[in-house]
Amino acid sequence: MLIQDDFGLQPLDNGSRMHLMDIIEDQYGKKSTLITSQLPVKDRYDVIGKETIAGAVMNRITHLAVRIELHGESIRKICGKK
Repeated sequence: MLIQDDFGLQPLDNGSRMHLMDIIEDQYGKKSTLITSQLPVKDRYDVIGKETIAGAVMNRITHLAVRIELHGESIRKICGKK
């Protein structure tokens, strides 16, 4: 299983973009992948960059995905209030 936490904190450069494509391609349909992000799905294309690669990566990520959206305050913020 691959876990990518906080995906999209900064835009990817070309090397990182190609590395991500290779990793997602290797995982696709064979291994579990868990991705967390604070970004809406539509904004992840801009973070990946280069439209054709972003489309290919996001297609592989979302095609077999079970998407869970959480709403509300950050748990860190809630726990910090106590």
